[in-house]
Amino acid sequence: FDEYCNQHWKLFQASKQPISLMLLDIDHFKKINDNYGHPVGDFVLKELVKTLKSMFTRESDLLARIGGEEFAVLLPDLQAEHALKKAEEVLNRVRSEAYVHDGKEIRFTVSIGLGQLGEAEPLAGWMKRVDLALYNSKNTGRNRCTLAPASLTRVA
Repeated sequence: FDEYCNQHWKLFQASKQPISLMLLDIDHFKKINDNYGHPVGDFVLKELVKTLKSMFTRESDLLARIGGEEFAVLLPDLQAEHALKKAEEVLNRVRSEAYVHDGKEIRFTVSIGLGQLGEAEPLAGWMKRVDLALYNSKNTGRNRCTLAPASLTRVA
């Protein structure tokens, strides 16, 4: 994931084609593991991946698991407003799904942070900005997407 991001960051420096990053986190994942057990937690992770793979189908889209229940989707050639529509689709799809495991219906939601790479913005700064947007979503009620404010980094 880091290598792919770095490649696309470098491409952006030359082309200035938009690129957006979406960070997703399963809401209350610890409760899923605690209430249903780790096999169900693993099932939830796999089902989320299937859902995301079915939604991000462009060859250039990259879906990666970057932490326990945290995922990233790199969206080359996609401006933030278009990526925001995709994020809303993800939220709606996940919240409306009833995943069934061993006869138990499992429902969950995700929180999302989203941001478009800014001109002359360092890669680490962009990722941090999107991560802060994700935490804003989690801290303001979960089951939502926060669009990161535009980068303050400008060409001098």
